[in-house]
Amino acid sequence: MPDISLYYFDAVGFGEAVRLAFHIGGVPFEDVRFSRDQWVNEFKAKAPSGKCPWLEFKDGGFITESKAILVYAAGRSGLVPFDLLELAVCEQAYNVALDAYSVMRCLIHDRGDREENLKDLRTRLLAADKVLGSRQSKGEAWVNGKSMTYADLGIFGFFKNAVDRLPDTNVQQYTHLYQVYEAVLHHPRVKDYYASRTQ
Repeated sequence: MPDISLYYFDAVGFGEAVRLAFHIGGVPFEDVRFSRDQWVNEFKAKAPSGKCPWLEFKDGGFITESKAILVYAAGRSGLVPFDLLELAVCEQAYNVALDAYSVMRCLIHDRGDREENLKDLRTRLLAADKVLGSRQSKGEAWVNGKSMTYADLGIFGFFKNAVDRLPDTNVQQYTHLYQVYEAVLHHPRVKDYYASRTQ
C-alpha cells in the first residue's frame, strides 16, 4: 500500500493537479475520492483542518492546503523550478489563474448573479491570459517558456473545470491559458492517466 494518501472529492477541483503531478513523476499514492454526501457524513470529521484536499502519510503526518499539497507532489516529480525567477513566474501565473478560479467556482455551484459572475470571470481570465502571455516563448506553451511545472498543472485543473462545466465561457478565446491546457492535456503521462481512468 502506498505511503501517501490524497483525500479529495471525486472531481477535478483542487485535486486533479495533485493527482497528475504524482502520476507524471511515478510517485505511488492512494487516491481517496468521495462524494459531497460522503464528505459531510464521514470525511469532513477526519480532515485535519476541516477542509479538503489533504495528504496523509503512513506515519500519521499530513499536509493541508491545496497549494502546499501541489508543491509537494510536484517537487517529488521534478516539477518545481530551482531558479528564483522561474519560481516567481510560476507563482505569478498560478495565483492570477486562481483569482479567476474563485469566480469560476461561484458559477459552477450557482452562487450569486450568473451574468455578473460571467462578466467578472471574463475580466479575470483576460488578465490571467495577459500575464501568461508575457512569459510564454514562441512555440512553447509552458508558463516558464521552457518545461512543465506545477503552475501548468494548476492552471490545467482550473481551466478543465471551465472546459467541462462552463461551455458558455468560450475558453479558446483565452489563447495563452488554452495553450497551457492543451499542452498538459496532450502530455504523454497525462494522456496515460486519463486513459487509465476510463478503463
